[in-house]
Amino acid sequence: MAKRLFALIAVLAMFLMGTSVFAQAADSAVIRYVHALEDAPAVDIYVNGGLSYAGLEYGQATPYLPSAVGTQQLVVTVTGETDAVWEQVIDTAAASAYTLVVSSDNPLGFTAYSDDLNPLPIGRARLTAVHAAPEAPVVDIVLPDGREVIPNLEYNQPYGTLDIPAQNYEFVVIPDGGTVNDAIIPATAFPLATGTYYVAVAFGTSNAEAMLLSAPTLAGEGDFGYLRVVHAVPDAPAVDVYANNSLIIPALAFEQGTEYIAVPAGDYDISLTEAGTTDEVASASLTIEAGTVNLAIAALAGDEVEINAVTGAESLVSADQAAFTVVNLTGDAEVTSEVVEPSTDDLTASVNGDETALGLTGVYGGVYYDVIAIEDAVIALPPVSIPFTAEGVPVALASLPTPEPTPVPEVVVATADPNVVLPTPTPEPQVQAAVPTATGPTARIMLNPGANLHLRRYPSSEAESLGLAPSGTILIVNGREGAPEPPSFFTPTPTPEGAPEPTPYIDPVTLLAEDEDLDPAQTWLFVTYATPDGGTITAWVNALYVFITDARGRQVDLRELPTVPRNRSGEVNGQAAGVAPTQSPFRNVPVATIVGLLEGANLHLRRYANSQAESLALLPNGTQMIILGRSADDAWFQVEYQGTVGWVAAPYVRVTFNDREYDPLQIPIEATPTRTPTATPGA
Repeated sequence: MAKRLFALIAVLAMFLMGTSVFAQAADSAVIRYVHALEDAPAVDIYVNGGLSYAGLEYGQATPYLPSAVGTQQLVVTVTGETDAVWEQVIDTAAASAYTLVVSSDNPLGFTAYSDDLNPLPIGRARLTAVHAAPEAPVVDIVLPDGREVIPNLEYNQPYGTLDIPAQNYEFVVIPDGGTVNDAIIPATAFPLATGTYYVAVAFGTSNAEAMLLSAPTLAGEGDFGYLRVVHAVPDAPAVDVYANNSLIIPALAFEQGTEYIAVPAGDYDISLTEAGTTDEVASASLTIEAGTVNLAIAALAGDEVEINAVTGAESLVSADQAAFTVVNLTGDAEVTSEVVEPSTDDLTASVNGDETALGLTGVYGGVYYDVIAIEDAVIALPPVSIPFTAEGVPVALASLPTPEPTPVPEVVVATADPNVVLPTPTPEPQVQAAVPTATGPTARIMLNPGANLHLRRYPSSEAESLGLAPSGTILIVNGREGAPEPPSFFTPTPTPEGAPEPTPYIDPVTLLAEDEDLDPAQTWLFVTYATPDGGTITAWVNALYVFITDARGRQVDLRELPTVPRNRSGEVNGQAAGVAPTQSPFRNVPVATIVGLLEGANLHLRRYANSQAESLALLPNGTQMIILGRSADDAWFQVEYQGTVGWVAAPYVRVTFNDREYDPLQIPIEATPTRTPTATPGA
């Protein structure tokens, strides 16, 4: 349907959608793929047997593509072929975003990174980095004057994020501890816009390069619209875009467009200046209405630059649709927007009777394809998506032929109980690591003998592991996860006039009742580990796997601990032991010991409290586990075994506390509902 352009000073037309926060597809995930494997051909990516993306070339990245939640089977082929180059399984969680990067053939496969798309206040961008150059050393990302931005970036290891002012930065990639004179990648401009999550990727073997991935962050509380700003003025320099006198989009160059940024509904004074100067190019007043998806395009009107605003896609597209919008700024100045079905075909823009192919390898669900036609040029903007707004099931563009599997004889061993199976080896006892002394709180690692706890650089189970600390090790507790501290290389700027204030950090302790404590599984601790070689490792550990006491041996509540900025990096100044102690780590916690099995038999550790649930491990007589809870019918105990949480059948365990018999009824009932074999998936 054709619509006439109107000036930006007019109120943006409102779609027939809700007027509050955009509904997000909370039961879906999004994935984007990055090809950084030098000298490798273009690839096709199949997910669960269906073609998800075709023709991904070296140095390219896809937009976010909708994904189902759960286990995803990836098969990667050379483009146009069906023989697998490699296969890989990844797990996706609801309302989660992932970037998958392939950069090495040893081993060959994607490295998965979790992306932080949480809302940002206007005027702020979020930055992280990925080291995808396999032959490069550990690197620092610094400013041209040498100030560190992202230090100690290791190959294929996730890094934390920085929420910084939207502006045009120059970054240099240097060897760790080096100077800008040793640059691996020289000073490169990184213009960071408001409301956008950026990943700076350093990649390449023979010639190191950098690419900047971007995606819009999520809309926050309240009313929002989506806005994509485009520079369509030929031969004009890059421009800075200001809202209420604050920079929100820096250095936007000709033929470039932003993401569809989530913008709070409200009134804004918009101005364009030549990048890096105060020379105004154009200005207008803008009212963003809730529930709208919009394009704002700077283009020539005669000899003057005019800012035009149009409604783009008719609505947010679903996972089985794509939006194709052509804005014709010549002739009658019309906009044509339509919903198209995903396919392996290209798209063609029809402008004044002339047709222009976009050169796409396919049309993908949940993606927006925008084309701007001006005098003597047709600009095809990079395809983009709006995470978690594409509801429904992704459409496979083609199916991958699968060979008939070779039958494998199944070995079945009859047992009297579905929870009991044949023997498994038990770990050998190992050596105790060094134990520090401290006057403040300490934490003892509570795992089975033979198990180790990851020491993380940042408070995330996906952050880089700096080493392994054995069960029973004593750690000095410096504090729990708190508000991030601003990086040292910039001065905070005020919130733009008329925009909502940034959401302040809220300490979860302030939300607790008087007799409540923090959830250990959701709490990270910043600790110091004294290594056997006399050094130390400072790192983050999850509170679920430790028992905290004060200097007099009394248990310490998590809420009593001071906070440590969550973007504080762990540091390695010693060699982790990575072995377990000989003494029992099960002190001051209820313990389940497996008893009563026939010789050589084992007990199933089940994912749920049901004898038909998935088996997570096979445990022999004598195995000890920390008890976390019990089922309402007293038939099952929820336990933690070497970092895995599951359920064991109560008749086969003996319950103790500090080696004494313990009443199982004193163990709290696990409140989380358990699945049964008849449950409906997704119910």
